[in-house]
Order: sequence, then structure tokens, then C-alpha cells
Amino acid sequence: MIGDEDGYEFASLAAAEANAIVSARDIMSEAVQDGDLQLGESIEIHDAAGRFLSAVHFCDVLKIRLGVREIVARA
Repeated sequence: MIGDEDGYEFASLAAAEANAIVSARDIMSEAVQDGDLQLGESIEIHDAAGRFLSAVHFCDVLKIRLGVREIVARA
């Protein structure tokens, strides 16, 4: 796990989750370029007091297709 000590402030949990989705896809894009995509990772969202609010799982924000068949990354 890599912590973000600075963090970001958002107007709502939905806004924080939307930002986390974009960030997860950016991270995965770089990982694909390196040839090592880890779909088991996630970005956790915490409030200012450090309480866990939500998590964005990489496998939930990426659709994988092999031809016409969609591969489900999470059971």
C-alpha cells in the first residue's frame, strides 16, 4: 500500500470516487506500458480524520474483452 499524506479534498464522496476511477485507470495505463498490470489493487478513500469511506478496485473500473467475449476480472 502506498499512502498519500497530502490527499485531496472533494465536495462529495461521489466526486472523490470519480477522481479515484480516473486515477486508477491512469495507474493501470502505466502498468500496461510496463507489462505488469495488477488488477487486485485498489484506491481507498478516507475522510479528513482518516476514517475509511470507500474503495475503488482496479478490476471494477476496467472492462477486458477477448474478441467478443468479455472477461470478468472479479467473481
